[in-house]
Amino acid sequence: MEILTMIKLFLIKEKKRICENCQKECLAILYCEYCIRNYLKENLSNWISENNKNNNIDDLIQECQMESLTSSKVVEWIPYSNLQNINYLTKGGCSKIYIADWIGGSYYKWNSEEQQLERYGTHEVILKRLKNVKSRALISSVQFSICQN
Repeated sequence: MEILTMIKLFLIKEKKRICENCQKECLAILYCEYCIRNYLKENLSNWISENNKNNNIDDLIQECQMESLTSSKVVEWIPYSNLQNINYLTKGGCSKIYIADWIGGSYYKWNSEEQQLERYGTHEVILKRLKNVKSRALISSVQFSICQN
Protein backbone atom coordinates (compact mmCIF):
# COMPACT_ATOMS: atom_id res chain seq x y z
CA MET A 1 0.00 0.00 0.00
CA GLU A 2 2.83 2.46 0.82
CA ILE A 3 4.47 1.99 -2.61
CA LEU A 4 1.16 2.62 -4.33
CA THR A 5 0.67 5.79 -2.28
CA MET A 6 4.16 7.02 -3.23
CA ILE A 7 3.45 6.36 -6.91
CA LYS A 8 0.22 8.31 -6.66
CA LEU A 9 2.03 11.14 -4.87
CA PHE A 10 4.75 11.58 -7.45
CA LEU A 11 3.20 10.49 -10.74
CA ILE A 12 -0.27 11.96 -10.45
CA LYS A 13 0.63 15.38 -9.09
CA GLU A 14 -2.04 17.22 -11.05
CA LYS A 15 -4.83 15.41 -9.17
CA LYS A 16 -5.22 16.94 -5.75
CA ARG A 17 -8.00 16.71 -3.25
CA ILE A 18 -9.26 19.01 -0.52
CA CYS A 19 -8.59 17.73 3.00
CA GLU A 20 -11.77 17.32 5.04
CA ASN A 21 -9.97 18.52 8.17
CA CYS A 22 -7.73 21.48 7.21
CA GLN A 23 -9.36 22.38 3.86
CA LYS A 24 -5.97 22.52 2.05
CA GLU A 25 -5.16 20.88 -1.27
CA CYS A 26 -3.22 17.70 -0.56
CA LEU A 27 -1.48 15.17 -2.76
CA ALA A 28 -2.26 11.86 -1.07
CA ILE A 29 -5.56 10.02 -1.07
CA LEU A 30 -5.35 8.31 2.33
CA TYR A 31 -4.01 11.22 4.39
CA CYS A 32 -3.16 14.91 4.28
CA GLU A 33 0.53 15.89 4.39
CA TYR A 34 -0.43 19.25 5.96
CA CYS A 35 -2.33 17.56 8.79
CA ILE A 36 0.68 15.30 9.43
CA ARG A 37 3.01 18.31 9.56
CA ASN A 38 0.63 20.18 11.88
CA TYR A 39 0.48 17.15 14.18
CA LEU A 40 4.28 16.96 14.24
CA LYS A 41 4.57 20.71 14.87
CA GLU A 42 2.13 20.49 17.79
CA ASN A 43 4.20 17.66 19.29
CA LEU A 44 7.66 19.20 18.86
CA SER A 45 7.84 20.04 22.55
CA ASN A 46 7.16 16.39 23.52
CA TRP A 47 10.64 15.26 22.53
CA ILE A 48 14.19 16.55 22.55
CA SER A 49 17.46 14.87 21.70
CA GLU A 50 19.91 14.06 24.46
CA ASN A 51 22.40 16.44 22.84
CA ASN A 52 22.52 19.18 25.48
CA LYS A 53 25.55 20.93 23.94
CA ASN A 54 23.73 22.37 20.96
CA ASN A 55 20.44 21.90 19.24
CA ASN A 56 21.63 21.39 15.64
CA ILE A 57 20.34 17.80 15.71
CA ASP A 58 16.94 18.89 17.03
CA ASP A 59 16.72 21.65 14.40
CA LEU A 60 17.59 19.19 11.62
CA ILE A 61 14.98 16.68 12.79
CA GLN A 62 12.33 19.40 13.06
CA GLU A 63 13.19 20.75 9.62
CA CYS A 64 12.88 17.29 8.10
CA GLN A 65 9.58 16.69 9.89
CA MET A 66 8.15 19.86 8.36
CA GLU A 67 9.00 18.49 4.90
CA SER A 68 7.41 15.06 5.50
CA LEU A 69 5.10 13.92 2.73
CA THR A 70 4.08 10.53 4.09
CA SER A 71 3.25 9.12 7.50
CA SER A 72 5.87 6.37 7.24
CA LYS A 73 8.80 8.65 6.31
CA VAL A 74 9.01 10.88 9.39
CA VAL A 75 12.49 11.52 10.79
CA GLU A 76 12.49 11.09 14.59
CA TRP A 77 14.79 11.14 17.60
CA ILE A 78 14.82 7.74 19.32
CA PRO A 79 15.51 8.03 23.07
CA TYR A 80 18.01 5.46 24.32
CA SER A 81 15.36 4.18 26.75
CA ASN A 82 13.28 3.09 23.71
CA LEU A 83 16.03 0.73 22.49
CA GLN A 84 16.53 -2.90 23.56
CA ASN A 85 18.80 -5.76 22.55
CA ILE A 86 21.60 -3.49 21.33
CA ASN A 87 24.26 -5.61 19.62
CA TYR A 88 27.52 -4.60 18.00
CA LEU A 89 27.77 -5.45 14.27
CA THR A 90 30.93 -3.89 12.84
CA LYS A 91 33.21 -0.87 12.64
CA GLY A 92 33.31 1.38 9.61
CA GLY A 93 35.04 4.69 8.96
CA CYS A 94 34.44 6.99 11.90
CA SER A 95 31.67 4.90 13.47
CA LYS A 96 30.75 1.66 15.17
CA ILE A 97 27.57 0.08 13.86
CA TYR A 98 24.99 -1.64 16.06
CA ILE A 99 21.57 -3.21 15.61
CA ALA A 100 18.76 -2.79 18.16
CA ASP A 101 15.02 -3.19 18.70
CA TRP A 102 13.09 0.10 18.74
CA ILE A 103 10.32 -0.29 21.31
CA GLY A 104 7.13 1.30 20.01
CA GLY A 105 8.66 1.74 16.57
CA SER A 106 8.21 4.39 13.95
CA TYR A 107 5.11 6.07 12.63
CA TYR A 108 3.47 4.12 9.85
CA LYS A 109 -0.04 5.45 9.33
CA TRP A 110 -2.13 8.59 9.69
CA ASN A 111 -5.37 8.08 11.60
CA SER A 112 -7.76 10.60 10.03
CA GLU A 113 -10.44 10.01 12.64
CA GLU A 114 -8.15 10.64 15.61
CA GLN A 115 -6.00 13.20 13.71
CA GLN A 116 -2.77 11.54 14.84
CA LEU A 117 0.06 9.35 13.63
CA GLU A 118 0.04 5.70 14.67
CA ARG A 119 3.13 3.64 15.42
CA TYR A 120 3.99 0.28 13.88
CA GLY A 121 5.35 -1.49 16.95
CA THR A 122 8.77 -2.82 17.88
CA HIS A 123 11.18 -3.31 14.98
CA GLU A 124 14.91 -3.42 14.23
CA VAL A 125 16.97 -0.30 13.60
CA ILE A 126 20.59 0.33 12.71
CA LEU A 127 22.58 2.60 15.05
CA LYS A 128 25.85 4.39 14.41
CA ARG A 129 28.11 5.55 17.21
CA LEU A 130 30.19 8.38 15.78
CA LYS A 131 33.65 9.33 17.03
CA ASN A 132 35.59 12.53 16.40
CA VAL A 133 32.95 14.04 14.12
CA LYS A 134 32.25 17.75 14.45
CA SER A 135 28.52 18.37 14.69
CA ARG A 136 28.47 21.05 11.97
CA ALA A 137 30.25 18.74 9.52
CA LEU A 138 27.89 15.91 10.39
CA ILE A 139 24.78 18.06 9.99
CA SER A 140 25.99 19.34 6.60
CA SER A 141 26.81 15.88 5.31
CA VAL A 142 23.55 14.16 6.30
CA GLN A 143 20.98 16.95 5.99
CA PHE A 144 20.21 16.43 2.32
CA SER A 145 20.14 12.66 2.64
CA ILE A 146 17.80 12.59 5.66
CA CYS A 147 15.32 15.11 4.34
CA GLN A 148 15.10 13.43 0.94
CA ASN A 149 14.48 9.87 2.24
